[in-house]
Amino acid sequence: MDKFIEEIPVEGYSVKTDKGFVPILASNKTKEFDVYYLRTENHELRCADEHLVYFSDTQSVYVKDLKVHDKILTDSGLEEILEIHQEDKKEHMFDLSINSEDHRYYTNGILSHNTTMGAFYLLYEACFPKSKGDILIVAHKQGHAVEVLKRMKDMYYSMPLWMKPGMIKNNETSVEFDNGMRVDYCPLPW
Repeated sequence: MDKFIEEIPVEGYSVKTDKGFVPILASNKTKEFDVYYLRTENHELRCADEHLVYFSDTQSVYVKDLKVHDKILTDSGLEEILEIHQEDKKEHMFDLSINSEDHRYYTNGILSHNTTMGAFYLLYEACFPKSKGDILIVAHKQGHAVEVLKRMKDMYYSMPLWMKPGMIKNNETSVEFDNGMRVDYCPLPW
């Protein structure tokens, strides 16, 4: 997986989520990303262009796709973006791996999502299924769904040969394994 360059195990610390505090498993240093700055009435955040935040409980969006007056979820509720811009620099970022199924946590009070850990969970379910079936990646924008599928495939390619199921179908919108599992993506229609 080419997003992370280092993993630092973490013990004894928790992070605030929209469902309470959950344990942090690791802090992952990323490659360099474009830096964005965003400010709401009560919060400000410097983050990667591909940092995911939430419009609602189910709709996430990359920071680079936000505009002034968009509203995002914070620990104070829904807040309007008062300022957002790309800074003229790239930096390494840190992404938390947390003990949570939805991989959401607050970053400086702004509800954020760990896409990579979500993709990892989907890959695990596809490679080691409890029952045969399909996995559907649903996202607000097609680009987000494509990104999750791409990250999942990148992790699959990095797995040892003895561990991964055979891939019998692989295209831009789906992947199918010889264990009967299939992963597709579908953007939401709005």
